[in-house]
Amino acid sequence: MPIKTTTKTLDSFARNIPWDAMPKTFRDAVTLTRVLGINHIWIDSLCIVQDDDNDWAEQSAQMARIYGSSFLTISATASSNGDGGLFRTPRQDPKLLVTAAKGSRKVSIVARRVKDIRYHKPQNSPKGELPLFPLTRRAWALQETILSKRIVYFLDDEIGWQCLGSWLCECGETASYSDQPFWSDSNFYGDPDTSSVNLWMSIVERYSNCALSKSKDKLPALSGTAQALLARTSLDVDLKKYYAGLWEFQLVDQLLWAASADGHPKSKVVPYRAPTWSWAAIDTPVAFDNRVWGLLELGYRLLHEARVLSVHYELATADQYGQVSNSHLEMSTTVFPAYVELSDNNSSLQERPELRFPRTFKGPSEQYQSFLNLRWFISITLDYPYEEAFPTLNTVTCAILRCEVEIVAKTPSGQRDCLLDVLLLKSTSSSPETFERVGVGLVHNSVSPQDFEILQSTLQQSQTVLKVI
Repeated sequence: MPIKTTTKTLDSFARNIPWDAMPKTFRDAVTLTRVLGINHIWIDSLCIVQDDDNDWAEQSAQMARIYGSSFLTISATASSNGDGGLFRTPRQDPKLLVTAAKGSRKVSIVARRVKDIRYHKPQNSPKGELPLFPLTRRAWALQETILSKRIVYFLDDEIGWQCLGSWLCECGETASYSDQPFWSDSNFYGDPDTSSVNLWMSIVERYSNCALSKSKDKLPALSGTAQALLARTSLDVDLKKYYAGLWEFQLVDQLLWAASADGHPKSKVVPYRAPTWSWAAIDTPVAFDNRVWGLLELGYRLLHEARVLSVHYELATADQYGQVSNSHLEMSTTVFPAYVELSDNNSSLQERPELRFPRTFKGPSEQYQSFLNLRWFISITLDYPYEEAFPTLNTVTCAILRCEVEIVAKTPSGQRDCLLDVLLLKSTSSSPETFERVGVGLVHNSVSPQDFEILQSTLQQSQTVLKVI
């Protein structure tokens, strides 16, 4: 059983923690701290009372201050547990190449062979994959890495160093801000011009690939990062409020996250952890859709964007970036019905969900019905396994979050590219007027001038208010 502070051990640990009771990694960290002449060390499992929810909530909300203000963060990167320790065998003993003397001065040149430079450049690893260590898979460790201004990494056969100016390792390779090592995010402190929302989405994507031992920590383990991001944001960009892992500023863009497209979404999280419209509601890795910014540069314009009218948000603790007890949002946009089926393509190794439109429905107009019956190219991603998302009925309400179209037609017939980004919503069992998110989709085609007019008119005139929990 790993050593930790509990309500039972608090008094005795306040007086003394037996040296032999600590695992090797803790002892090595204390030894290094003493060698550096530093009087205090923070170790989460010892400095937070692990079975006291109030102390845990209070201290976890202070991670931005604790790690952001630390003199040095010690990262036992290659250790799989507390017994792994910090210090490992170097890659190769250095060799004395030459010794020269001039008067009383003596100079020695020592070198060793470089095995690889894997810690800085993922392209040097097989198939361009990032090298993985036990600590890099932990969600809490990612936050600690982002928040810390100086870190020493004890890797499997060398030591790495990161600060605000550079990254170094014993292999001799140095890195600039444009050549980031896999474990860091230079833009967090190094480039204040980086869009805060884009930076946040990239952090969330990486964070969603990390593991948590406690499901309820999904939001608390990123609380310090959210606080620090708000502090780094320039005064001309107001992130405003924070809702279960998403910022009020550019909220619609952040709602368009998608579960990983590997075809293996994980089951729903129980008990409640976050609203279904938040990435924190699922345990599958996620990716955000930043396509709109590239499209705007390529001659597209944003024809329509949903409006978030209000967000109801209840916290479970005093940490405004932490656990959520209840939440829902209301939005206004154009909607249309559809249903989801598993593909019957026998050539596919795995059945995939497909979005289909009904032949007839009570839409805003007959023209709109004809528009939806065009030969659209559709791709969707579900948040959960199909059988879990649709245990009975497979009908969904598609809420258009964005519509992007080409400004100038590129064909003689006036056809122009059109893309609809949609949320896939399903009515809840408690109320047909309340919805939960089950996925996202992209509806895409080139449309004629006549169909474009129909779409534009429909998006302007047909608006529905939705409550999404």
